[in-house]
Amino acid sequence: MWQEKIPTIQTNKLEWIVERLNPGVTYYAMVQAKGDLVGHRISFRTHQERPTAAPRSVTCNPVAQTTKLYCTWNQIPLSERNGDVTYYKVRYRYHNSWLVNETSVENIYLDNLEPFTEYTIQVMGCIVAIGCGTAGEIESNTLEDKPVYRPSIRYTLAGVNNIRVGWERPFGTFKYIFYTVSCKNTESEELVFSRDNISELDAVISGNNVIPDEISHYNCAS
Repeated sequence: MWQEKIPTIQTNKLEWIVERLNPGVTYYAMVQAKGDLVGHRISFRTHQERPTAAPRSVTCNPVAQTTKLYCTWNQIPLSERNGDVTYYKVRYRYHNSWLVNETSVENIYLDNLEPFTEYTIQVMGCIVAIGCGTAGEIESNTLEDKPVYRPSIRYTLAGVNNIRVGWERPFGTFKYIFYTVSCKNTESEELVFSRDNISELDAVISGNNVIPDEISHYNCAS
């Protein structure tokens, strides 16, 4: 919207101070002498400042079968950006430790997080050489990784009417993980034992069909 201002005092040097402009905004000014039908138009931009508002509608949702969080948000309203927001800073806290990621778009994946853990997440809009503005903050909980492969059997030890089986922990980030172990007779394919919800990394397999000192006749899996 154009505003007209005519100085009432004639001096050799004419100037006018325009106040209450928004930071980081380009304006046009028109200078016209009385009776001048063309005038002189100039453009200028006010200095940028830190954004005075946080990104809108911040959400962080857990990604199934992982410990990742997927966060999205909307841009800061134009009237509160105060300049060119070129990147976002995302801070997330577990206990008292803050971690920081940056992105140039309105979304990000946060990975390498603890399973079944509540995180505090902050998102800020930032202007190069100026800094970051107000942070929007939310809380979100992670889930748990799904094992990416079957645990490897580390050893099988024959006993009296039993077999002791040990295996490796699968790759991934887990807080709660349970195993199922089963053993078959390799000749008859008969299932001699199966057990669920084992929390340790080894188990003693007992069954009526387990023959002592014949460990080579059995195939066990976890």
